Amino acid sequence: GKAVEMLNALAFDSPVHLATWVWLVKSGTLKAYVEHGTDVETVGPVLYMCCKTYLHRLMVTDDAEFYETQSPFPLSQLVEMSLMLRQYVNR
Repeated sequence: GKAVEMLNALAFDSPVHLATWVWLVKSGTLKAYVEHGTDVETVGPVLYMCCKTYLHRLMVTDDAEFYETQSPFPLSQLVEMSLMLRQYVNR
């Protein structure tokens, strides 16, 4: 339905997962939350949108795209993301 159409647009036409992750990291918002508990009202919704759109994209990503072209995130960045998300969840 409409929700899937919207997810398609967000995940493929304008990759929100890339933009939101870059913003969370470069702005220091995610790190500030993990270390000090600040920006609670911002981090949750932005991180949810990032994860939801990335998950939607992953459902159609094949092994070659994931491992060889490492699109949309390089594997090294996925490790970094996993570590940050674990800290977020454990806060």
